[in-house]
Amino acid sequence: MRQGRRKINKDFGNKYPKFLKAKFPEMFDESCIEIAIGEGWSHIVTSLCSAIQFQIDHNDPDQIKVLQIKEKFGGLRFYASGCNDYLQGMISFAESLSYRTCEFCGSTQDIGRTGGWIKTICKECATEEKSKRGDFSWTQREED
Repeated sequence: MRQGRRKINKDFGNKYPKFLKAKFPEMFDESCIEIAIGEGWSHIVTSLCSAIQFQIDHNDPDQIKVLQIKEKFGGLRFYASGCNDYLQGMISFAESLSYRTCEFCGSTQDIGRTGGWIKTICKECATEEKSKRGDFSWTQREED
């Protein structure tokens, strides 16, 4: 097992939304319809929420409300209302990090994309997924 790789928590999908809502109650209310990402991106989202709330608390922009956090076309999508340009830049940066981070384990090594339903995952997670499902394709990400 390489450094930085974490064991996948099967209950993550139930616990993480509750964690975010408890840690950032100002950002999350009943208007948040979905939090659906892989555990590998949780550090990106938690760091983003911390940075946004710090910015709001110390520089007095209006409080934002998170509407939805999900994966789409292999990347993180973070939808919120009330964002100014600075906060939107923070969100865009976090979303760009997701294309270089395995959604399953959080690794930043050997990142690629799956075919079909597009996911951004590392080679090791792709190998594990292929052993579970035979019809699984993965392509190494080209460096920019």
